Amino acid sequence: MNYSLTSSLDVVDPEMADLLAREQTRQQRSIHLLAPSMLVSRAISECVSSNLSNLDGEGYVASPGQIPAEISQYELLYRHAGPQKFNPVGPVAEYIETLAARRLATLFGAGTGIAASDLHVNVHPASGSLANLAVFRGLLRPGDRVVALSPTSGGHLSHGTPIHMTGMEYDIRQIAFDVDTTSISPGEVAEAARAHRADLVILGASSFPRRIAWQEIAVALSELDPRPLLVADVAHFAGLIPAGAYDNPLPWADVVTMVGYKTLGGPKSGVIISRSLDVGKGIARALFPGLQGAPRMAEVAGLATAAHVAASDAYRSMILRAVDMATALDREFRSLGRHPAFGGTDTHMLVLHQITGAVQAVRQLERVGILVNANMVPGDRNPSAASGIRLGTVALAQSGISAEYAPELARLVHDAIDASEEALPDIISRMIRFPH
Repeated sequence: MNYSLTSSLDVVDPEMADLLAREQTRQQRSIHLLAPSMLVSRAISECVSSNLSNLDGEGYVASPGQIPAEISQYELLYRHAGPQKFNPVGPVAEYIETLAARRLATLFGAGTGIAASDLHVNVHPASGSLANLAVFRGLLRPGDRVVALSPTSGGHLSHGTPIHMTGMEYDIRQIAFDVDTTSISPGEVAEAARAHRADLVILGASSFPRRIAWQEIAVALSELDPRPLLVADVAHFAGLIPAGAYDNPLPWADVVTMVGYKTLGGPKSGVIISRSLDVGKGIARALFPGLQGAPRMAEVAGLATAAHVAASDAYRSMILRAVDMATALDREFRSLGRHPAFGGTDTHMLVLHQITGAVQAVRQLERVGILVNANMVPGDRNPSAASGIRLGTVALAQSGISAEYAPELARLVHDAIDASEEALPDIISRMIRFPH
């Protein structure tokens, strides 16, 4: 092997180069209906593969409000005052971290009446699960009481399920509801918090595709004494918030967590936004040095670019097209006799249920080139016995596919789920003709 810093992957590792090429071909030939992810843009790829990956960067920089707004000014400050991070990364990388925080604070603070400078934004979490664990560690003591949604009702593993560290260290009570529920009742949340004497309530959904009434829930919790902290995990819906397609929890929640890659168009790393600077600093200490070391500086750059793009009219338009597509698919599946769970959707996500052998149905859909995932719904015992299929439409909207294609796409999914072996070639030929 002829290796150098400039050698291409096909020279250094031909086997890996071939595998990546095969995966690229697979995705190009498939219809991407995976709700937990969207298509990565060239701009984000350039950030993530940049030379920022050469840097370590343990430690935090000052809040964006204390950093000059121009890189040239910050470089001058850096020369005189020296690095702020424990492991220096140079002025550009330090400035990028503050730029990411500033852009995210501006993006999610817009229209809330909260000044961006009053928000504490942490762009260090390597994932959404680590972000949530850092929030727990920063705000609670082991054994403190937490209320969250059950996994079958859309809650995430990192909200206190027994197999996650949050469930092992804290006393969790889960809220569950039935498959026809169309909204989370603020009264039920407050009653669960009162009965459990909760110190913290974390809400957010990985498969509940309806809007959450953050204001009403916050008001209901405020009537409890003492009031539990409210954490909103909007990992799946972060990109919808700037477009006005999902209610912004920031004015009502004490802390908001999210990730970059599901609907925000960024990298896989996480974000924590706190309305209190003191709360944010406590969570930051829990994350570093308590849970992880150096942040992924290249992904921090990706978060900054994602926030920049999400503020644009073009991005908002794309998100609204995704929501329109999900609404259209909801209507078409009903016409085919398939009734989505939770009464439909308000977002880019749709969950089909009453599917016997959903795991096998997902495999069959993949065979014809339609990418979805199996999902538990209320009443399911475990993931292997899931009876739901989760779909997302952001990647379709990114690809320029509009709601006018919903009838054809819904029929493809509907037919493929129960298709016999003999019927698959016809479905595959129809899928190939579908624009993607």
